[in-house]
Amino acid sequence: MDTKAWKATGISYEWIALSVTTIGALMAAIDASAVIIALPTIMAELQASFITVMWVLLAYMLILAAVVPVVGRLADMLGRKNLYNLGFVIFTVGSLLCALAQPQYHGLDLVVYRMVQAVGGALLITNSAVIVTDAFRRGNVGFGLGVNGIAFSAGFLLGPVVGGVLTSVSWRLVFLINVPIGIVGTIWGILQLREPVTLPTGQQFDWAGSLTFTLGLGALLLGVSLYAFPVIAMGVVYVLFVVAAVSLALFVVAERRAPQPMLNLRLFENRSFAYASAANGLNGLARGAVLFVLTFFLQGPYGYDPLTAGIMLAPFGLAFLVVGPISGYLSDRYGARILATAGLLVSAGGLLGLVTAEHDAVFDLRRV
Repeated sequence: MDTKAWKATGISYEWIALSVTTIGALMAAIDASAVIIALPTIMAELQASFITVMWVLLAYMLILAAVVPVVGRLADMLGRKNLYNLGFVIFTVGSLLCALAQPQYHGLDLVVYRMVQAVGGALLITNSAVIVTDAFRRGNVGFGLGVNGIAFSAGFLLGPVVGGVLTSVSWRLVFLINVPIGIVGTIWGILQLREPVTLPTGQQFDWAGSLTFTLGLGALLLGVSLYAFPVIAMGVVYVLFVVAAVSLALFVVAERRAPQPMLNLRLFENRSFAYASAANGLNGLARGAVLFVLTFFLQGPYGYDPLTAGIMLAPFGLAFLVVGPISGYLSDRYGARILATAGLLVSAGGLLGLVTAEHDAVFDLRRV
């Protein structure tokens, strides 16, 4: 719809755009945390090894990390709206394929299908923030992004509980629940979204940068994973580290020479951007494995069922749900630097608490 059409409906486009991106955030968040709860059951029913189940998560994160920068460049060429809606379609199809994984493949087909899901997730994540920023560009951008954060947090909060309920029936429902949500989101996005920017002409895709970045990051993550869980000769792992170092070095060279780079490295000359990127990276690295480890810990040594384990992990999302809107409101008025620093310190304190927790510190819900 154009601007006049929106005014005729009496509904602000800000809220329409926010509703579309919120559906995507909710779907992705529920899936992320629900799948973690279902992993022990998936491992048993698909007769998969622990390393294969670990790659159900790692493959998703690997593709997500490698594809997001590439998608950002493609969005500049093809449009944010088109790629966002395509993300809904791919994520929905990937979810359906995940639900159809078969035991005779011992989880390997599920790993591949999760990669398909990740491509859709990258398309959704990369473009949602731009769509919201465009809709709220006259002000309250922090509020719009904060609402999206609330949706993600609510999904992350509900995900373990939803995952526990669904897994008690069948782990396949954890993926099938995304199908109707994805269909609704796709149709709603196609009908309602507008393109945030006027697409420039004469754009060129940075093949060299995209290929070297994807190869380098993929080799690095695979090498780290195989180093932590040695299932092949360590010589192969060392080769992966060498490939990663060479590829990422070539990526830096390619980006400095490319007339239209996939990732403009000059952005990191801005101290605020560089520090924020480093902080986000360290924060993700520090907290990335916590839910994975706690899921197997609660359903293993403590013997909780998936639903109880999901309830035990719900505070992760609850904190985001409470703080998200407050943080978005305050950032619009006072800036994000102090808030971000405080958030990192609080996160560090929470992680320190987990490190020092005693064996009998887990509250036993079965006694309630």
